[in-house]
Amino acid sequence: MKKFGCPWVFLFAASLSIAPAWAGLAEGKTAYQKRDFAEAMVQLRPVAASGEAEAQNLLGLMLSMGQGAPRDERAAVAWFHKSATQGNRFAQFNLAQLLSEGRGVAQDQSAAATWFKAAADQDHAGAQFRLAQLHEEGAGVEKSVPSAIAWYRKAAEQGHADAQRSLRFIYGSGKGVKQDEAEAVKWQRMLDDPHPAIASISATNDARMGGGQDESAAVSGFRDLAERGFAIGQHNLGMAYLQGMGVAVNPVEAARWFTRAAENGFAASQVNLGLLYAEGLGIARDQTKAASWLRKAAELREPRGQYYFALALLDGVGTGKNEEQAVIWLQRAARDGGLAVAQAMLGDLYSSGRGVAKSDQQAAGWYRLAAERGNADAQFALAMAYATGAGVGKDDAQRLDWLKKAAAQGHPEAIRAVSQTGAK
Repeated sequence: MKKFGCPWVFLFAASLSIAPAWAGLAEGKTAYQKRDFAEAMVQLRPVAASGEAEAQNLLGLMLSMGQGAPRDERAAVAWFHKSATQGNRFAQFNLAQLLSEGRGVAQDQSAAATWFKAAADQDHAGAQFRLAQLHEEGAGVEKSVPSAIAWYRKAAEQGHADAQRSLRFIYGSGKGVKQDEAEAVKWQRMLDDPHPAIASISATNDARMGGGQDESAAVSGFRDLAERGFAIGQHNLGMAYLQGMGVAVNPVEAARWFTRAAENGFAASQVNLGLLYAEGLGIARDQTKAASWLRKAAELREPRGQYYFALALLDGVGTGKNEEQAVIWLQRAARDGGLAVAQAMLGDLYSSGRGVAKSDQQAAGWYRLAAERGNADAQFALAMAYATGAGVGKDDAQRLDWLKKAAAQGHPEAIRAVSQTGAK
């Protein structure tokens, strides 16, 4: 709220106009949560004009997304700036994002870094992560791996999965620091079990308890984090709506929360949002937006983002067709992320010579990596390689062994092949 240097009588008079402003903010937020964006815009504009920072940030967010009014990123920048200068960390982050991407304003990485730093100093995990990225890249700030690690760590300790993934990669590869496998394993374990509430959702996902107390409590925790602007809460609330855990299945709500988390720089939500756009689930189908969000996730080293963006590049869906670039993204997902489906796809590309020089040896190598991670398609392909000797020596025992493994996972061609051998 503004502070006025004025006589007490003026303070009293000014206070008469404050209550309606706060009421307008509450009504605007309620309308926004109900997705009545037109009403939210009506309520929030006068409150924002009166100088209320939270209203200014929400108004900027709506304008940046075209909610309740035509998309106007220049106006969004102006509202974010008003809110950010009052210390609102969410507006500081939003303003930094637009400055970094050159949306609604000339691209300025130095100014973006300044605002990311302001939000990061107020414990905004997304801002801490983005500031770490800028230090790692030397964009708008001094290139410094130690500074990047320090900010990644702050974000990671708040549960930011992409920051944890970055630390795992840095320590595992020894990029700019002494390689430290113990640290890499530590952050991998955090990714595997990041938060008690997330662990609760994961556990009930298998049991499918049908909206029991554990699921409902977890969702309540996610909602609290989400409404306070934490990307990890927004992401997991989106997952709850997508999968019907603790709430009714609602793809529209899932898309809304994935959008919030994605705009906060949360790569896993960027992948999910990209896939929803690609399928038209809960949001209007838009292959260009799908590819754009998948690329953002890929650039944040999210293996699924790298894989799905590679698929878009392979077929030119939502982006220009570029098979060579697709191979590069698949290799990153396969090598750095250990994603079995990406390894299997690389096997297919090397086997056919698509985007790379044909190589049966390379194909067999990638198939083996994926097969050992349990990918049934790769297990079947490796079995066929042993049958023909493509890239490996002919070996009937190995062929049958991999056929059985693929058949055990329900691979139809493997099941037929095993049945024809009479093996059990």
